[in-house]
Amino acid sequence: MAEFFIDGSIFFLAGFVQGLTGFAFALLAVPLLSLFGSIRSAVGLMATVGFIIILYSFYLHRRDVDVKKILPLSLVAVACIPVGALFLVHAPERITTITLGLVVFALALSSMKMGEERLTALQPRWVGYLFSAISGLLGGAFSAPGPIVVAYLNATEPSPLKAKSNTQLFFTFTSMALFLTHLLGGIIDLSVIAKALPLIPVSMVGTHLGVRLSKQLPTRMLRTLIDSALALLGLYLVISRL
Repeated sequence: MAEFFIDGSIFFLAGFVQGLTGFAFALLAVPLLSLFGSIRSAVGLMATVGFIIILYSFYLHRRDVDVKKILPLSLVAVACIPVGALFLVHAPERITTITLGLVVFALALSSMKMGEERLTALQPRWVGYLFSAISGLLGGAFSAPGPIVVAYLNATEPSPLKAKSNTQLFFTFTSMALFLTHLLGGIIDLSVIAKALPLIPVSMVGTHLGVRLSKQLPTRMLRTLIDSALALLGLYLVISRL
């Protein structure tokens, strides 16, 4: 019972933050879960619960998603996940993570300064494919596909709610690919799935509350919240590897 309360509290919090900002589910869940168990168990549990939560979050945001824009970007990222797993797994994680953090932080600051005008330098279609490919490579190598593409979509989309909604479709594809990768790799097994099942509705409640709050916030406040969260995420990625 104590274990369920701890895990449930963690997934409720992770779901709420995911619903509110559109990202950070794994960033919160994995470090907190690893405090009470192995990192392998934390990753397997997060990937299992997270896959369902992302699907649910996408369902809640479905009316604001630009499918034509996000679908090809998602497919590029998914195609690059196995490439990252095969060829980048031996890359220097410390340098890669610090660089990723600096890029996310810079995009968040640029988004803050631009206001409702978005970054024109990032508008060309090929730039989106580039960021998506990098997202997939990082997902395959380090299970971290989110930060780079969240920062890109947030910096180029005038509506913060639409940007947040688009990331949910993107994450639906990448989380599915990561779930299958961990399933085939043996990190997710029947015991992990059995442990995850009662945690899914708890996390869904947190996600639902987070999404409801985000839709009630004024546009400027939501933009500031997401930009600030991205900036903190970038700093965290840098500081955690120094």
